[in-house]
Amino acid sequence: MEQVSEDEAATYLKEYCQIAYRTGMVERVYWWQLLHPGFGLIDSRDGVLRRRPTFHAFRRLISGENAIAGRTSAD
Repeated sequence: MEQVSEDEAATYLKEYCQIAYRTGMVERVYWWQLLHPGFGLIDSRDGVLRRRPTFHAFRRLISGENAIAGRTSAD
């Protein structure tokens, strides 16, 4: 089974949110799960909390660092 790398997952998260927003039909996007071993925004394996690249991509989106469709968080 082929898997997506952590960096690819971060790219997919960003693109998914941008595409959803550009449709004009999506008001909010939720991401499952914040904390989970292997696929959460934060990986909790081995008792250590590690922010994955998807965490940082999502943080940049909601902070307005990455404008969506030419908009910023101030719009």
